[in-house]
Amino acid sequence: MNISNKPVYTSGVASSILGINNKTLINYENAKLISIKRNAKGRRLYSQQDLYNILLIRYLMKEKGLTMKGIKLAKKLVNAAKKKGADIFNLLVPPKIEQKLLKKVI
Repeated sequence: MNISNKPVYTSGVASSILGINNKTLINYENAKLISIKRNAKGRRLYSQQDLYNILLIRYLMKEKGLTMKGIKLAKKLVNAAKKKGADIFNLLVPPKIEQKLLKKVI
């Protein structure tokens, strides 16, 4: 499936699609778990990729019990392994869960 990186969703729309509070989105951004684009007026705009990343964060927190610090570390480990040719992402997020999350944003 192809996920767009084009920022088109406002905070209100993004929080509605994801079923989470707008404040949670801001907390994730402040914690540097996500990096959100802004329009000319300074309003946050989210892409499908951003929404997917947020769903991944929610999954890792609720289902795997990771904290924000734990998610940052997991992200670093996945990226480091990828640079060395190893794909360990599916150890954190099983393919069935990944597909389920993708369907929510596409």
